[in-house]
Amino acid sequence: MSSDRIDFFAAEEDKPVDVNAFAPKGRRPGPTRQELDAVAGPKFVSREPLLAPQPTARKAVFRYRTGRTVQFNARMKQETVDSYNALRDQTGRPMGEILEWALAALLRERERDATKRAGEGDR
Repeated sequence: MSSDRIDFFAAEEDKPVDVNAFAPKGRRPGPTRQELDAVAGPKFVSREPLLAPQPTARKAVFRYRTGRTVQFNARMKQETVDSYNALRDQTGRPMGEILEWALAALLRERERDATKRAGEGDR
């Protein structure tokens, strides 16, 4: 029973099988697209896209090196965001700079109103 087995530790000339004669088989060609379609039948739905998807138009990305490193997040109405983005697109300036302009304008207006109220109190 055990005499049928190959002794791997035997001397090279005592081995009954020459394993050097074995070589890997070459790749056989797969079926063609027409053969696959014929076998699959009409119920087969291919996962391949019919057309390549068209890239969507993306907004221009503004990249500036401004030294601004602090992030500021706020919830706003969609109309406010749209107006803000329109102003950014018109001026071509970064979002942080537009916010700084708006804050400076608000502070000037408040200062003007405070000066105006102080002037009314003198009368």
